[in-house]
Amino acid sequence: MKYDGLNFTTFNEFPISNLFFGNFLGKIEDDNIIVYNNFEKEKILIRGRVPKVLNTKDNMYKVFSKKKGVYLKKIIKNDLVSSYEKSIQYSIQLKSGMYIFTNNSINYTEKNKSVRIIIPFSNQALHNVFVKGSTLYITDPMNRKIYALNRGVTNIYSGSILLNDPTTKIYWHQTTDQTFFINQNNIYILENNVIKPRFLVKYNDLGNYPISSLYYDKKVNKLYIGTVNNGLNIVDLNQFYIAKDDTPFANNVFYATIPFSKNTVITANGLEFSKEGISKRYLFSKQGKYCLLYDDKKNIVFTNKGYIIRFRSKDYYQKSDSLYIRDLDQVFKSNSLYSYSTTDFINNNYLYIFKNDQFKKPDYCYKFKGVINSFINDGQNILVGCTNGLYQISLKNNKQKIFPGIYVKNIISTKDGNIWVTSNKNGFFLFRNNKLIKMPNDPHNFLSSAHYILEDKHGYFWISSNNGLFKVKKRQLLQYAYKKTPVFYYRFSKRDGFLTNEFNNSAAHILDNGEFAFPSMNGFVFFDPNTIKSYYPQNIYIDKAKINDSTVKYFKDTLTLKSDYKLAELLIEAPYYSGLDNLYIETKIRNSKQNWERLKDNRFLIKGLFPGEYELQFRVLVSPEGKFLYKKINIIIEAHFYQTLLFKILLAIVFILLIIWVIKMRTNLLKSKNKSLEKLVVEKENVLKKTSEDLVVIREILKNETEYQKKIIETISHDIATPIKYLSYLSKNLHELEDIQSQKKYLDSIYKSSKEVYKFTLNLKEYSSLYRDDKIYEENEYPISEIIEVKRNLFQELSLLNNTVIYNKVNQDTMTSINKNIILAIIHNLLDNSLKNTKSGMIIIESNIGQGYTEIKISDTGIGMSDEQIDYYMNLSRNFRSDDLFLKKYGLGLHMVIHFIKKIDARISFSKNQPKGTITSIIIKNR
Repeated sequence: MKYDGLNFTTFNEFPISNLFFGNFLGKIEDDNIIVYNNFEKEKILIRGRVPKVLNTKDNMYKVFSKKKGVYLKKIIKNDLVSSYEKSIQYSIQLKSGMYIFTNNSINYTEKNKSVRIIIPFSNQALHNVFVKGSTLYITDPMNRKIYALNRGVTNIYSGSILLNDPTTKIYWHQTTDQTFFINQNNIYILENNVIKPRFLVKYNDLGNYPISSLYYDKKVNKLYIGTVNNGLNIVDLNQFYIAKDDTPFANNVFYATIPFSKNTVITANGLEFSKEGISKRYLFSKQGKYCLLYDDKKNIVFTNKGYIIRFRSKDYYQKSDSLYIRDLDQVFKSNSLYSYSTTDFINNNYLYIFKNDQFKKPDYCYKFKGVINSFINDGQNILVGCTNGLYQISLKNNKQKIFPGIYVKNIISTKDGNIWVTSNKNGFFLFRNNKLIKMPNDPHNFLSSAHYILEDKHGYFWISSNNGLFKVKKRQLLQYAYKKTPVFYYRFSKRDGFLTNEFNNSAAHILDNGEFAFPSMNGFVFFDPNTIKSYYPQNIYIDKAKINDSTVKYFKDTLTLKSDYKLAELLIEAPYYSGLDNLYIETKIRNSKQNWERLKDNRFLIKGLFPGEYELQFRVLVSPEGKFLYKKINIIIEAHFYQTLLFKILLAIVFILLIIWVIKMRTNLLKSKNKSLEKLVVEKENVLKKTSEDLVVIREILKNETEYQKKIIETISHDIATPIKYLSYLSKNLHELEDIQSQKKYLDSIYKSSKEVYKFTLNLKEYSSLYRDDKIYEENEYPISEIIEVKRNLFQELSLLNNTVIYNKVNQDTMTSINKNIILAIIHNLLDNSLKNTKSGMIIIESNIGQGYTEIKISDTGIGMSDEQIDYYMNLSRNFRSDDLFLKKYGLGLHMVIHFIKKIDARISFSKNQPKGTITSIIIKNR
């Protein structure tokens, strides 16, 4: 097992044949300890605080060896339970050589030397053997001698001393180089003076337990006692002394004491105590408990049941006098002022202050709300501690200032002039510059009920409390008052030798011999502060971890944790043997915002950390001045694949690609939408275009319809104008004639003309198709002469009026399939035009049939067309457009004729007739 002052660690999982181990061998200074198991079958090497099986087969450090055919048993340890057989030879190996013990002789050998030691000896005397340096000592209790053997040379010491006392038991261990002497339950250790070992401790009932091992740790002043049947006993060799009244049922709680001699204190009930216990009993009142002081004549003053009692020093404190005070509570003294307090324990609490020790007429009197517990005079002001606060009062002007909210117990003035105030449950304070400055508590808040403060010569405060005695650098407290710097308390408790951790509220004292005396709830604690040491660790080891509650794993500098770890527990070893309260191990993660955090049980839990690398910093307090030793380890928490940088990069790439894909898809969607919109726009445009075109067509249709209607009207108007004009003319002439025969003639002409006009009007509906209808041909051919004859009859009467004759010489066999209405319109306009321009002449209509065409020729003997007109109409027939109907220059008739000629894809020509007149020729292609 390994013990670090806090925990025992068991090592029992070695791959060896048995776990029964012998003595520790080797060299401590070389960090090289070896221990064999039973029968020395295997050996364990302890190095670097870790035991491991050593597989080497050398005989180094073996207990049993063979020399010149003789088996020797090496003596490593001489303890109280060892047994030595007569038949076995033993040896002790020193640096210079070896001592070999047989039952009746001792031989010393080194390189080339062998010496026989001539002294009375048997193997049983090996119980009295120990080694110091290069000298082997054998005590002879029967003859009260000591034999000192140095490299074979014998020196004998005679005389009765502790070492050769028959009742003295010797324990010696070569590996630890320590020798102990046990006499009458007193344990001594051999140091420099062999003749006079140093007393360590008295351990009662020590002889009742078979001691198998002893070890004294000088650094921490502890003695370890290993027994066969009572386990391991750890004895703290402290320098605290507990003095108490051992009388049965005695009350060892003392609230009022004063120094009495250079090394004693006296209580209010007359008990004088030194560190050894009660020195003397004086006949003081057994009721006096809470206040005790000296007056100017060294008389002892205390209170008892409303009386101030004074035991006179001149009578050796055997006689006393008293003074009755109503409602008397306590009596105080500070510098040259005396005072007493009265109380009814309600609201009437008074402090009466006197400039002498007679308590006759008070010089000052003050009333307080709280019960008065303490009083101090600093020359110009007084401080009064009450249950409701601290009062500061000026003796010059009686001005008062209260610091409320604290239950004041004691007011202490230290030699540097600072004033300290202790309280009940509020901690303790520094009173300076008319301010109360609260001091920090210890980690467990035990100092919230601090009692009293003493200062030693080395600048340390010793502070009693309800739970232990604390030691702290005064400088740290003063620095805290300025800068709030850290304060480190060192706590002493029952493990350091107290009978109780609870001290009481009364004053402690510095005695003339330098000892401190603190009253506790079970006697007095005496000690010399110069001999009480504070222990601090010198190192910490962070190389073990328990992961997920599995077995302990060792590591060096860096701990690597798998990604699936749940909990890792760092096991911190800080070899420290003076109480966990005084072990300050703090930790934090480097570069984090957290402050240093103190560990409670030397374990640090790792959980919930994200994968990555962390530097964990540790520090341990190694001195009362606040000096730290720093250590660091690296923690690597492996990441799941999805937590690795590669995965994050891949994820980033995938994310970027996803974004690109989304953008692309969005772009494609927008493009698709744009295309759809464009298509829709195009479709709409096409619809609009078609609509526009339709509107244009409609407009053209409407325009054409208008034009058509206009043309129809003009055509009808033009074609009917001449017959109507003729009828009008006949009617006029008829009106003017009186001759019946002439009238009859005119009436006959009107009748005939009207009849033809009527026939003409019946066919006016056919005009509606002249411009709109694309029909060019009739289904069946018809003779052109019939068309000519219809029109000749229409204009017959009119021509007679002009003395003009119309001849229809068209061959009756001349046939055509051209739209009959078009031919009628053409013939009508040509005859109308010829008739208008022919007087007393003739109009001949004839036809010719050519190769693939039919010619209709109309000749008149009228006034004829001018050359300009002929050129105009000829050009018009060659380059005719429908708009030309509206741009006509010489009239509508021939323009209409040319329009119809173009429509039936025929030709027309104009020429002069001889001797006068015009010849119009129409060439119609045969179908």
